[in-house]
Amino acid sequence: MYAATRREGPHQFRHYYASMILGDGGSVIDLAEYMGHHDHSVTLRIYGHMQQNSHDRARGYMSGALKHFFDGIYYPCLEATQRGPYALYVHGASDTGGAVRAVEAIATGLTWRRARPPVCVTGPPGQADLEACWELGATVAAELAG
Repeated sequence: MYAATRREGPHQFRHYYASMILGDGGSVIDLAEYMGHHDHSVTLRIYGHMQQNSHDRARGYMSGALKHFFDGIYYPCLEATQRGPYALYVHGASDTGGAVRAVEAIATGLTWRRARPPVCVTGPPGQADLEACWELGATVAAELAG
């Protein structure tokens, strides 16, 4: 941890923390309190660009765990996995559009290529959804095998 702190600096950890809170839909007012800012306008000015826009909140967004995963692998994978296949299964309560858009934007930045259209499921998964996921996994496996 000390090596990372010296290399990245303590403010990088503050920014990372703020991005996780706001990326998961946390409020600027709560974040201001967590960060020790006396005025939430300071927090909004510094971290406001990290907030999900209202369209993403209304249409869904990728989970915090998936965002954390991409935050951790993005730069190490940027060159190592270029043009590699990827597939996406998304399950949402009422909509999956925001999550699909977010993942596809990251995959585009990584220059990954979509092996198949995403399997998007709202509500309880049915037998057809399970079969579609099987096909999705089989396609990616076949592409990785060469």
